Amino acid sequence: MARKVIHTAQGPAEFTTASGDIVKICRCGLTASEQGLCDDSHKQTLDEKAGDLYEYGEAGQEEGGCCGGGCCSM
Repeated sequence: MARKVIHTAQGPAEFTTASGDIVKICRCGLTASEQGLCDDSHKQTLDEKAGDLYEYGEAGQEEGGCCGGGCCSM
């Protein structure tokens, strides 16, 4: 079954491990990492307007900006 999930974050959550390493966890939902680690894909979301829904495909933001053309409001 397919489902749509709305992500509103435009950056990762950062955590410091006990050994002092910084781990960034994806919150935008666009990462290609199977482990859910941030790969900076959230940078594609920086031009989004608050209150509009955007769809992303294999090549990034879909043609027309959000919802395949025109904008959908949440």
